Amino acid sequence: KATVSVLNWFCIEEHRMMQSVNPIAQVHVPLWLALATSLLAGYALGHLGKCTAPVTTVGRAKKRGEKAFVLAVELQFKDEETAAQLIKDWTKAADWCYVNEPFLYHYEANKSDKDPLKYVIYERYNSKEDYLGAHKSSAAFNEFRPKMKALQDSGAVVVSGNSYNELGVGFV
Repeated sequence: KATVSVLNWFCIEEHRMMQSVNPIAQVHVPLWLALATSLLAGYALGHLGKCTAPVTTVGRAKKRGEKAFVLAVELQFKDEETAAQLIKDWTKAADWCYVNEPFLYHYEANKSDKDPLKYVIYERYNSKEDYLGAHKSSAAFNEFRPKMKALQDSGAVVVSGNSYNELGVGFV
């Protein structure tokens, strides 16, 4: 259903304001909008603070405005055995990062639904500095990276990808 109830709209706006770096902007508001807002304020005041963050189907709260540093690392393997071994090695690194890197928000390997030899590792960090510093100097990275480099050098995997800065306008 495309419509949003008034309460849901206020909840969305409340969450947007709470997660915004600068929620109050100097804006010239038309008189009709100011009146409409004040009429709805009575309704809203009784409900502000009662809103809960929207959740996913598994009950995880959705978040806005993190503006993470993102890596999307593409892996094209020559055979399934090499892919399976590298993902096994990467899983060990991921387990270490899960426990030891609070600045790492998301670290997931993805297998293509069209090409069984194509994978993407999607990484979200608090900042580029966290990736370049603490993550790249970690024990897990320094154990895993030489294994992937050896596969690259042998031609068993081709690695490509890009880095991005989130805009903070969507949600995770």
